[in-house]
Amino acid sequence: MATRFYNPYHFVPAKDKVPTNLTREELAQGKSVSARHDRYSPKLHSGRIVCRIETEGPLVIGGTRTGGGRGASVAEPFELEGRPAIPASTLRGLFSSIAEASSNSALRVLEKRPLSFRKAMTEALSAIGWVKRTEAGGYILIPLTLPTMEEGKPDFARDRKGADWKPLFRDAANLKVFIGDVRSIASDPWATSSMTPDGKWRGTVYMRLQGTAPPRLQPDGTLYIDECCHERDGTVLAQKAASPLERPLKAAEVPPERSGEYTRGLIRALGTAGRDMPHTKHHELFIPLLYGTPTPLPQEVVNRFHAVCDERTSECTKGGETRLEDPRALLPYHPVGTARNEGYDLPLWDKHAQCFRLKPGDLVYFRPSKDGRGVEEIAMSAIWRGQADVDSHGFFEKIDPNLVPFHPGRNAITPAEALFGLVEDMSGVEGGGRSLGLASRVRFSPALMSSGEAEPYLVRQGQEQTLKILGQPKPPCPSLYFTSRKAEQAGTFIEKSQLSSDHHQPQGRKMYLHHRERDIESQAWKTREPHTDAQMKTCVRPVKKGTVYHFHLDFDNLTGEELGMVLYALRPTAAFRHKVGMGKGLGLGKIRVDVAGIFGIDREKRYSSAEILSSRRYHKAQATSELFDGSAKARYARELQDAEGAEPVDLAVVRAAFRKHPQAAAVLERLGDPASTARDVPVHTPTTESQPNPEKDTYKWFVANADRRNTQKQQLRPVPAQGDLPSFNR
Repeated sequence: MATRFYNPYHFVPAKDKVPTNLTREELAQGKSVSARHDRYSPKLHSGRIVCRIETEGPLVIGGTRTGGGRGASVAEPFELEGRPAIPASTLRGLFSSIAEASSNSALRVLEKRPLSFRKAMTEALSAIGWVKRTEAGGYILIPLTLPTMEEGKPDFARDRKGADWKPLFRDAANLKVFIGDVRSIASDPWATSSMTPDGKWRGTVYMRLQGTAPPRLQPDGTLYIDECCHERDGTVLAQKAASPLERPLKAAEVPPERSGEYTRGLIRALGTAGRDMPHTKHHELFIPLLYGTPTPLPQEVVNRFHAVCDERTSECTKGGETRLEDPRALLPYHPVGTARNEGYDLPLWDKHAQCFRLKPGDLVYFRPSKDGRGVEEIAMSAIWRGQADVDSHGFFEKIDPNLVPFHPGRNAITPAEALFGLVEDMSGVEGGGRSLGLASRVRFSPALMSSGEAEPYLVRQGQEQTLKILGQPKPPCPSLYFTSRKAEQAGTFIEKSQLSSDHHQPQGRKMYLHHRERDIESQAWKTREPHTDAQMKTCVRPVKKGTVYHFHLDFDNLTGEELGMVLYALRPTAAFRHKVGMGKGLGLGKIRVDVAGIFGIDREKRYSSAEILSSRRYHKAQATSELFDGSAKARYARELQDAEGAEPVDLAVVRAAFRKHPQAAAVLERLGDPASTARDVPVHTPTTESQPNPEKDTYKWFVANADRRNTQKQQLRPVPAQGDLPSFNR
């Protein structure tokens, strides 16, 4: 019997046109009344809001990390004045994300990356060609080997994708040759071939092959193979060596009297040392040197190839430094003995890791265009990665061009950007240029611990608790991150290979659910096996439930709606609880935020002659004295003093000025309410019934869900306005 569970996160929709009330030109020319810092504008709001935070479960705010390597890293708790604290940057990110989502503003932080996925075996590439540079600086591809093909078909030279191979191999045709076995490719330093700058092959070798003539395509598209090929289920895989023990030889090793029996060729070897190669890799490749028809290699194909390479390499880097002990483990794996690039200008984040760049002499897998007169795809390996038709930004731009982070193509500023600031991204502009920016008009202080137990942590230093692996599926993972553009098809499963911006759209902005109280109290967030895959885990000292912090935020020149947006972000509803810090997907980080007081500054009165000698800073105030507990009363003594006799502030009126997006805010409020999850349904990453340990083989649910034989594939449905939250079955 299937059991239900909630995915750890759902999404606040971002599917409508975004609201804008400020154009790029108005911001650049300083024409906005409020979005500026050079003067205070009359009738706008300035002042301070003081907030109280109380933890309603274990909280982990990580500071300095130590250890790591082959063992678990230790995240020391973030502290100020020797006590637990929450950085101002963390608070700013937390509340600005709520403001963005509830107002349907632009996503101020969204990585621009291609959405690639591992292709299925049925889409594997098998033809190999070598790259040559033209005098004009472009590329051409010289076909060397035919792809894997099904024998006996009348149109043998046309593959499943409909590509015609005859034009590429009109004069010659080859099949690759498997060399070595599991043991030899793991132990032998296979020599590889490369090309010199003058276009000559270096490291060519010789082998004896079966058959009296090389394979070739006949004019009718059939293949002449002379009984010399590896075949499986009617499919021609490769040409055979003269004997299973045949090895490539250098020219000096070939017996002169038998030189006519040997075929000259190249070796393409990936090797296994220092690389996490699959157990199914049993051989390397010998490629007979028999050239096909030179074919143009379009620049868009090269760009798409580089984009996938860069995405793979980025997984091995952090802050510009290689995270791997062995540089051979950099992704994507490239043939041993070849360089990754020729000293191109590399992205800053990968300056040390070295992205792979196409070079003359590179041996790549490829697929021709339908007519066989061009190349539509090149790859580093047979099972390469496919891509969606647009990148991560492109999917959101399809909804509204102003939804993505601010860049030169944007023409308007959204409400959350005008409030919390923006910096124009000039990375896509040749030569850079002067960017447009706006500093935030809301400034956060760190949250300092005000009261709680003398020992605020669950465990002492040296007794850290190990969290489960903080993992999640990589985008695009359409079964979680995307939905159909048609509302009536919102629950329809989306295949990775079918992901398209014309038919699908992002689910929205990620937001974590609150876990069941009994799971938090039983410390279900701790790992069962701290020493298994330790390098992927983190040791922490969580802050106890019931710990109280206080922080403040200062604001200047806010309109009534902007001030209402800030108050909404701090506490959307009475039942709402924020999640912050590490382990949100494991159930950690549940906090209650209360507005303890709001203190307004009347800028005109503050600098009038009547007030010049007054010690009063705040003229309008609303404070709840019992929310200033612990050390907060002394910390905010000035604010509490000015609140006495000040003009009252009606918080309900201020909050009502914010025009929240109805659908987005409704979903956000549901996801932030701990009561929205059913008591009998757990919250955890997707697992199957066959996983006794949910921390292992976390890919299994996704593999089983996408299996072509599965007739009940599951898709994360958008959060409805009413009723139960969407759930999955194990």
